[in-house]
Formats: sequence, C-alpha cells, structure tokens
Amino acid sequence: MLRELYLLEFKVLKIDPDEAVYVISVVSKLTGVPPKTLRLYDEKGILSPKRTPKNQRLYSQRDVEKLRYLVYLSNLKHVNIAGLQEIIRILEYVPPEIREELMQEAETEIENIDNEHNQ
Repeated sequence: MLRELYLLEFKVLKIDPDEAVYVISVVSKLTGVPPKTLRLYDEKGILSPKRTPKNQRLYSQRDVEKLRYLVYLSNLKHVNIAGLQEIIRILEYVPPEIREELMQEAETEIENIDNEHNQ
C-alpha cells in the first residue's frame, strides 16, 4: 500500500511506507521524540532503522508509525524500556492486521486526549 503526499505544486508523490527516507532529526521533529531516545531505542532493538553506507540512520513511514505507538505505550501506558522490548518481541508474532488495529486504537486514544485538552 502506498501513501500519498501532496506537494505544493499539487503533484502527488507516492512513497512506499517501508522505504527508509527520514533522517533522525526529521523523525524527532515529526514525533517529538529526542534523537537521544531514538538512538537508545535502536541500541535496545526496540526500533532499528536502516543505515546508509556512512552508518546514518534512515527511518521509513512505517518506522514513524511504530514510534508513535511506542510513545503511546511509554507516555500514556507507562511502559518502561524492558516492557517496550517485550511488546515489540511479541508483536513480531501477531498478524499484521492485528498490529495495525492496535496502532489505530492507540492513535484514536491519543486524538481523544488531544481533543479533551484543546477544549
């Protein structure tokens, strides 16, 4: 499944959600997660982005979505690093459609909390 990004010239750019295109600073800005935490998640095997030949981390859209789920678990459900590692390990055995459903439920809960704070 390809996601569409609309550019200012109204052209549509199709991006494969598994293509690693975001550097760590961009992912940090998109998610609010400090680069130091992203490096820790990589070191602990929680979120391991692809690497360039010069060893620079590159994240995909799917990595960003996974990171948002990790933020939900750590900030709203108070899951620690060891817990995140275990959840990621377990999710490897869960069918993709169930994983997507879990992430969507988390997104919905985050949106509801944001809406409550904005009222």
